[in-house]
Amino acid sequence: MILVAYQRQEELTRKSFAPFLPFHSEGIFAQLSSLLRGQVRENEGREAEPSVGDIDSQSVKTSTNVPLTSQGIDPGKKIVGRKRNILTNSIGLLLAVMVTAATWSSP
Repeated sequence: MILVAYQRQEELTRKSFAPFLPFHSEGIFAQLSSLLRGQVRENEGREAEPSVGDIDSQSVKTSTNVPLTSQGIDPGKKIVGRKRNILTNSIGLLLAVMVTAATWSSP
């Protein structure tokens, strides 16, 4: 029952985002995000390109349905799951996101 519900959600997600896939594969979203971030920074009186960044991570528990190859154990927090890593600039605008197994540690 749970597997059927998950497959249905996955199917609906693919159908919902299908019109946006060409934009993603051509890098249009990344370009648009970069341009908007530059405009916000210039409106704040800063250079368009950031010179300083901040890395943060959060360990998140995963369900039992997640493949073992994509999860790990965060020894510091004793959490089995994944780790969300973000990079922001000095005013808090998002620069990058990466999801890894919880065993991976930030540099």
